Amino acid sequence: MSRIGFEWDDKSKFPEYNFKYSTANLNQMNTVTMKFYCDDKSIEPYMTITQKHIAMLDENCVNVKFPNVVSINFENENNRVFKPFFVNEEDKSNLASYKLKIYNRWGNIVFESSKVSDSWNLQYKDEPAAIDTYIYICELKDLSGNVSEYKGNFTIVK
Repeated sequence: MSRIGFEWDDKSKFPEYNFKYSTANLNQMNTVTMKFYCDDKSIEPYMTITQKHIAMLDENCVNVKFPNVVSINFENENNRVFKPFFVNEEDKSNLASYKLKIYNRWGNIVFESSKVSDSWNLQYKDEPAAIDTYIYICELKDLSGNVSEYKGNFTIVK
C-alpha cells in the first residue's frame, strides 16, 4: 500500500506550512506550490496546486490609532479635536478613500468627513458638544482596494 502526502515548495513533506514573510514582503502577493506525492518512487507526483497568498501585518490595511478622551480644555492641541493618528504618515498618501462618522448617544451624526485632513472640533450645531460618550466609525480604503474599518467610542471630558 502506498502513502499519499504533500510536498511544499520548500521541499518539506508535512501537511502544513508555516509562512514566513519579511516586512518588505507584506501586502505583496506570495506564491506557494504544493505537490501531492506517493511514497512509491516509481510514481510521479500526480497533482500540483499553486496558491497565491497576500501577507498582511494585521487584519487592517492601514494602522491607525484613535483617542479615547478629548476635551476643548486640554493644553495639547491634538487632544482638543477628534481625529485619527496614523502610525505611518505615508499611509495617508496611500488612501483611495476615507470616511469618518461620529455619532452621539442617540444615533445622530454630529460629524462626518471624507477628507483625512479634517478633524472634529467638538462642536455640534455651532455649540460645544455635550460632555458625553460618542461613537466613531472610520472606513479606510488603500490604493490596492483593501478596506479597513475601525469602530469605537471616546469621551469628551471637561
